[in-house]
Amino acid sequence: MAAKKKKANPVGRPTKYSKTMLNKANHYVENIEDYNQVIPSVAGLAICLNVNRSTIYEWADGDKHPEFSNTLSALSDFQEMHLLNNGLNGTFNSTITKLILTNHGYSEKNEAQDDEPAPPLSITFEVKDPVQEISITNAKT
Repeated sequence: MAAKKKKANPVGRPTKYSKTMLNKANHYVENIEDYNQVIPSVAGLAICLNVNRSTIYEWADGDKHPEFSNTLSALSDFQEMHLLNNGLNGTFNSTITKLILTNHGYSEKNEAQDDEPAPPLSITFEVKDPVQEISITNAKT
């Protein structure tokens, strides 16, 4: 008979990830006001789940927990939506909103750059129907 292979003992702490953690994470994202927070964030989610931020990214990375990856993506979408809506209606501080939206790919672009020379200005005049004779009249004659 062939000898049975023993499974290697996992190194480190066992994961806290469970269906309960996933449900709690989804509740956090969808009901942010229940947590007295203005917008959902990875830091807020980490505190809610009582895990490190790195654990959140670990759970969302790879094929281990695709449903958690979807939750983290939803968190990002909800955050962007809250920022846009509240930034546009003036509820949020515009500077902070603009700063956080850079994490979502938004940027402020200036048309002209200081280090680029302006293109030369070209002006063309065209004279049509030149005046043949100019007469000046004086009303006091």
